[in-house]
Order: sequence, then C-alpha cells, then structure tokens
Amino acid sequence: DLIGAEARVGRGTHYRHFGNKAGLFSAAMRHCAHQSVPLLVPPLPGNDRAALEGFLEEAIAGLMSAASIQLHRTAISQSRRDAETARAVFTILRAPWIKPLSNWLMTIGLRGDVEWHARQLLVLATLGNRLFVGGQSVSTADRRHYAQRAIAIFLAGFGSHL
Repeated sequence: DLIGAEARVGRGTHYRHFGNKAGLFSAAMRHCAHQSVPLLVPPLPGNDRAALEGFLEEAIAGLMSAASIQLHRTAISQSRRDAETARAVFTILRAPWIKPLSNWLMTIGLRGDVEWHARQLLVLATLGNRLFVGGQSVSTADRRHYAQRAIAIFLAGFGSHL
C-alpha cells in the first residue's frame, strides 16, 4: 500500500505489473541489490598476490556494507520461500568482483570454469555466510586477515590441485 501510494498507482496496477506480492518483493530486492553494487571496482593487475589481497579486502568491505548485509540477510531469510530471488541477489552483489577475479585467475594459469573458482574465492574471503548472518561490519585488520586466509587456502590448498 505504501509503495502504491508513493507511486500513485492502485493495487491492480501492482498485480498487473508484478503478478503478486512475491513478484513485487523480488523486483524490489533485485533493484536494491543493483543499487548497492559499487560503481568502481579497483583494478586487479595479473599475477600479483599483493594486488589480489588488496582487491579481496575491498571486496569484503563492499560486500559487508550496511546495505549489502541487510540485502544478504533478507535474501537468506527468504531463501526457502523464494530461492530464485536469493540467488539473483547474491549474483548481483558479487558480479562486480567476479570478472576481475576470473581474469586474475586466468593469469596464474587456471583453466576450466574460472568464474566458479572466482566465486569460491569470494566465499572463502567472506567466511561463507557467517559474516552476513552476524550482521556486523568488518574491521580493516579483519578484512586483511580474511583476505590473506582465503588466498592461502585457495592458492596453496584448493588451487594447487587444479
């Protein structure tokens, strides 16, 4: 009702456009996710581990912004009811980080589904969903620690078997 009042449209217009409340919820979540992604992502020079660490620290900071945390928490809480929207929100919020990570991984010789591996590196850096569920911002020191830990696990453990 509040959205309709602000948009100056009736309930019928909502249902014709979005189908139902779930459709409106999905559209709102996707819109908010697109609004929350950073406009500029720092460059990631190829084959430079220090640059990768800084990049992951920025990714953690971006993904752990107040808006991103709220979107993640909402998507997680609604994922049983609307798994497609939850996946879309996660994909939208990670998209700016995936392409540069994928390119970086190719410079160190990774082949196959490089995008999948880039997503896994982000999962390692954000401790899975634990940081989002906790709902707290992450200090600079913790971001550095999480980035270093993710790189060590990925390159020395996981990546060494690829």
